[in-house]
Amino acid sequence: MIRILLAIDCPIFHQGIKTVIEEAGDMAVVAVAATCEAALQGARASAPDVVVLDLALPGRGGLEAIHDLKRLIPGPRLLVLSMLAEDRYAVRSLREGADGYLAKDAEVALLPAAIRRVHAGGKYVSPSLAEALAICLEDGPGGSAMEILSVRELQILRLVGMGATVREIAGRLHLSSKTVSSYRSRIRDKMSLTNTTQLIRYAIQSGLA
Repeated sequence: MIRILLAIDCPIFHQGIKTVIEEAGDMAVVAVAATCEAALQGARASAPDVVVLDLALPGRGGLEAIHDLKRLIPGPRLLVLSMLAEDRYAVRSLREGADGYLAKDAEVALLPAAIRRVHAGGKYVSPSLAEALAICLEDGPGGSAMEILSVRELQILRLVGMGATVREIAGRLHLSSKTVSSYRSRIRDKMSLTNTTQLIRYAIQSGLA
């Protein structure tokens, strides 16, 4: 039996995924989490074989959660489930250590197969993503925010693109306003942008927000 930790925020979507997993017959949900921090605690406590992680979880951010899970709790395999732009976030997720990536709008029937694949030690991406992913990985780092920015910088850029103020971002990420402002300036420099309006426009146009 494959032991699974579900780290998904939306209760309705969470219940649907749990039903699909339990109907598969060879896997069971042993723990659930609604934040990145809870996912780390749950993984320590329940020793799952596979963590199914939603990148949009509240808290530190999905990409940081991938990094932390792989560094602090290296046992479980990690399958990312996301509504975020597939080509951009899948490449970065896999580079951070995820073992698979499945878009939420993919057929639900693909989920058990994806879980089995990563549990067996393989990598999983949806068929629609496979070719684009191979090209991105061969090309190496490019000039997009996904390639240039750190995990924390991407997290802050996404929140800026969603219209959050410095104070709101600081409260959400448990940082000082001064630290957030410094990150925002660094992002502008790296992306060759001159003001916050351009940051917001870039985040929206690139699908980060």
